[in-house]
Amino acid sequence: MSAAVMYIPDADGWVLAVADGRVVAVEATVSADLISTIWNALQSAGAVGALLDEFTRGGISRAPSFVLCDPTGGDELLVMLRGDAEFTGADARAVSGRGATSWVEQRTTTGAGFAVQFGSSSPDGPALPLMAGIVRASSVRVGVSEASTVPVV
Repeated sequence: MSAAVMYIPDADGWVLAVADGRVVAVEATVSADLISTIWNALQSAGAVGALLDEFTRGGISRAPSFVLCDPTGGDELLVMLRGDAEFTGADARAVSGRGATSWVEQRTTTGAGFAVQFGSSSPDGPALPLMAGIVRASSVRVGVSEASTVPVV
């Protein structure tokens, strides 16, 4: 059973895709073709490699800002960030993709869950559940209860 996923809707936010325990987000300026590719890649076992190939197809300097969170087994999570995104794990330690020439890559434990803030936007509104699909969002929480120590972004 997958952890609960809650997101804050934002019509101007990043494109957030969730499927099979994986979370992928890209800046809103990407093409509809890339969004379709992301969705299709999320359905496959080699999603991370396929997505990195797509993101860097035009060269690393042209890669979009992105977040990839991929459970790799047990309670381990592979996190990759590029650009204006910040990941906060259950240990309350934040990892940012800001300033990275390529991307920041880290393995962590999922613990009680994690949260990711996309960009600096913080629209008001309720967090909505997402089992699987693609939405525009300013942030996402996975497996984080309201009483958790992970900040709600």
